[in-house]
Amino acid sequence: MRQTGSGNRWLDVSLVCLVAGAWLQLLPLPESVLTTISPETRTVIEAVRLVARDTTLTSVSVEPRSTVWAAGVLTANVLLFWSVCALFQRGDMRWSVRVIAWLGIVFATLGLAQAASGSGAVYWWWAPFGEGAEPFGTFINRNHFATWVIMATPACVGYAIARLYVSATDDPTHHWTARLVSVFDGRALFLLFAGILMTVALLVTLSRSGLLGLTAATVFVVLVGSRQIDRRRRRWLGAYVTAAAIIVVAFADTDALVQRFNQTVATSSGRIAIWRETLPLIEDFWATGTGAGTYQTAMLVYQESDRVVYFNQAHNHYLQIVAEGGLLLSIPAAVALLSFLRLARRRVMSDRTAVFWIRIGAAGGLVAVMVQNLWETGLRMPANAALAAVLAALVVHAPRHQSHRDEQPAVKIPLPSTGAASRLTALRLGRIPPLCPLVAPCTGRTRR
Repeated sequence: MRQTGSGNRWLDVSLVCLVAGAWLQLLPLPESVLTTISPETRTVIEAVRLVARDTTLTSVSVEPRSTVWAAGVLTANVLLFWSVCALFQRGDMRWSVRVIAWLGIVFATLGLAQAASGSGAVYWWWAPFGEGAEPFGTFINRNHFATWVIMATPACVGYAIARLYVSATDDPTHHWTARLVSVFDGRALFLLFAGILMTVALLVTLSRSGLLGLTAATVFVVLVGSRQIDRRRRRWLGAYVTAAAIIVVAFADTDALVQRFNQTVATSSGRIAIWRETLPLIEDFWATGTGAGTYQTAMLVYQESDRVVYFNQAHNHYLQIVAEGGLLLSIPAAVALLSFLRLARRRVMSDRTAVFWIRIGAAGGLVAVMVQNLWETGLRMPANAALAAVLAALVVHAPRHQSHRDEQPAVKIPLPSTGAASRLTALRLGRIPPLCPLVAPCTGRTRR
């Protein structure tokens, strides 16, 4: 029987409550009720709109239009998550990673071309209003481009590892040329190329939060994945990783990166000031928040620092959720996160197929963005939120029902090790992990 939603009741219910809470922030309330649950809402509205106090019905959101947009994006991405979970359960999920890889190549190429030309305009035409982080490629803010890349890169690398895991062979009975050819899987090379290109683009952006996030993803994938790989395949994967690292470092501007990280301490005072001035906002709107998507409006009143710089984001996604949502959104968001982590652990640890690596890669992308969210709020961008929803579905989707034939372990067919034809046949019919849906239909045989 096919499941609905994510397959986890706590996760699905908490997501429903999260979406409902965002729309409830738009519910018009009488003056007496509004004063009781959110007494400072009226004060902020009057200060921002420059209007006198009235007794009309008012929502808890200090900027309803922004909340409508934020609630709409949230609703769309929750529906996307559920839809993709159902789609992956019904059919193959590999196509989604290939689409992500192609998009990553396009985005990275545009960004690198723009950076090489020295143009600060998006598509060499449109210049963003106001000051802030420079645009990169199709993104107005280079840190938001970094958010997309640090999620996409581990997903592509995870799929590439899955391909290599089932194709690489180190059998001493095979000629060394057969063992070498076995690791040159065309699709794996394409996925690794996409990952390398996106990493090079990330280095060009000089996004510190993005680099820290990608580092966290790398550590996560290595720690979790190393337990599931044998020694002979570890050699080939190590060679690939080393080659990729050499290529990436060759294109990196190390002097600019060092200078950028040296500025971290000097510029950290700005973020600390933002976080400090967000705390009074949280204290006044602890129950219902200011409304999803309204942080920048509320900070027009609560910002106490020099107004030369406008605080339009909290530079900490977790802090911004608490400020905009209060307990109304923070509680279901926390429950959803904990439920997702629990379900993800169960899905990953129970997967004995090569899809394990796709799940790990997608999980690595989510780990990267969770780390980056300590300094940025890149998931506010609809494109980034949509990618996060797809990766979440890749991690926790229920595996397809395996037939009795598919549940039989694959066996290796003994072949002679001499002769070019024998080596090629040995390569095609090498050992394949049990239940591997990636190559078993075309390159392996199972017991009948």
